[in-house]
Amino acid sequence: MSSAISLVTLIGSTQAEVLRALWEMGPSGAAEVHRYLQDLRARNKQKPVAFTTVTTILHRMTEKGLLTKDEESRRYKAVSRQTIEDRMLSELSDVLDV
Repeated sequence: MSSAISLVTLIGSTQAEVLRALWEMGPSGAAEVHRYLQDLRARNKQKPVAFTTVTTILHRMTEKGLLTKDEESRRYKAVSRQTIEDRMLSELSDVLDV
């Protein structure tokens, strides 16, 4: 992937924050991801994110194949950055009909 295209450009800033949280913490529940984002945003003097927003984002990212969820433990795990880049670039090429 070109260095000119960032992860934020491909998936959006909040989803990128969720991926970073899961890459840093490992498999985590929604409450843990929410706490991580609250701490991150407080340090950066950004607007807090609601718990319901985090759960919605986790669900949508799972549907997109960016996360996996262990139904038994209710923990989410991020797929690799390369997998995400490949999937997003493939979707982009489909849209552009390349």
